[in-house]
Amino acid sequence: MRANRLSPDTALPFILFYDSFATAGQPAPKGAIDGLMRAIVLQPAYLDLRVKVGLELISSGQVESAREMLAPVAFSDHLPLDNPLAKLVSEIDIGTRGVALDAKIAELKIRISSLYAQPDPESDKGADGNGKADPGKAPAHALEGLRHARDRIAQDRNMSPELRDIDAEIDKLAKQQG
Repeated sequence: MRANRLSPDTALPFILFYDSFATAGQPAPKGAIDGLMRAIVLQPAYLDLRVKVGLELISSGQVESAREMLAPVAFSDHLPLDNPLAKLVSEIDIGTRGVALDAKIAELKIRISSLYAQPDPESDKGADGNGKADPGKAPAHALEGLRHARDRIAQDRNMSPELRDIDAEIDKLAKQQG
C-alpha cells in the first residue's frame, strides 16, 4: 500500500492495511503480515497489535515467539487473571502446538479483530439474517471501525496521500459490502 511506503515509520497505515483483510474475511497476504511485523517494531506497547502479531506467529509455527508477544497482554493489569489470552499462554507453556493449539484458540474465541471495530450482532447477521456473515463482504461494524479510523487521521492531517490510499481501501470494502 502506498501509505506504508510513504510513511514507513508510522504504524497505523500498516495496521489498517492488515485489518482490511480481516475485515473482508480474507487471509492477509505476506505483504500485510510483513507490515504488521513492522508496526510492532514501531509500537511494541500497543496491546491489540501484540495480539494480532502473536496470532500470526502461531499460525506460522513460531509458537515461542508468539508466547513472548502475548504474555504482556495476557498478564496485563487491564485483564482478569483468567482471561482467554492467559489461558492460551498456559496452553503454550504446557506444550500444546499445531492443530490442538488452533482448536484452543477457536474454543477460547480469540480472533484477530479490526483495530477500531466493535461488533454489532444485529448489523452483522448477513443478508438472510441467519447470523452468518456473507462471504467476501466486510461486516458492517468493521467498516464503521475503518471509517472511524479514517476520520481520526483526517483530524490530524488534511487528506495526505497516505490518507487518500486508506480512504480508497475503505471505499473498496464498502462497495463490496453492497
